[in-house]
Amino acid sequence: MHLDSSILGIIRGRSPAECAVATDEGVMVVPAHAEMAGLPIALASAPNNGLFTLRAAVAQLVPGGNVGAALYDTVVCDLPPARSPILATALVAATRCLAPVQPEDLVMQALADLTTSVRYAQQVNPLLPDVSVLRNRYAPRSAVDEVYDDMLRTRYGGQLLHTIIPVRASIRESSGFRQSVFRYTGGDAPEVRRLFRQLAEEMLALA
Repeated sequence: MHLDSSILGIIRGRSPAECAVATDEGVMVVPAHAEMAGLPIALASAPNNGLFTLRAAVAQLVPGGNVGAALYDTVVCDLPPARSPILATALVAATRCLAPVQPEDLVMQALADLTTSVRYAQQVNPLLPDVSVLRNRYAPRSAVDEVYDDMLRTRYGGQLLHTIIPVRASIRESSGFRQSVFRYTGGDAPEVRRLFRQLAEEMLALA
């Protein structure tokens, strides 16, 4: 895949619509590239350290954008929560930040760091609300998971989504077979599909 057909092409000024690839699910995807390791350097050489690069690209695609007719209802950016120029660029472009949280100490610390990053981004992007927290890979009968759940309720009560994604075999298996949860037909797949639809509806209601 050529560099300009990936997210790096957008950073270099190419139209997002030119980089998007169709999937069987009807979702358009702009792929990553091995050269993305150098993306922070590319952003640093752009105007304003690339802070508004992604915002300008997204404005070409969604309702309310400033360039022509909208191509998509929603744009989703998937990236790690670690503080970086890439995260800052994404948060400046975002109107919602979703943090899937597993019941682990390191993940809880990452959530705290992400919350700080969001607060910094809100200074230049007042449309960005606080983080929406999704409890992910939860085992409801686990005493340890109950402890983490109590911690989340105490620290992020109003930001917790109602949807909870539990530990389910179909989630891992669908990834292993390179299928979406909506296409995979494992034993607990119907429940998983229902939960992900519920999550999508909840996020859209917040938008």
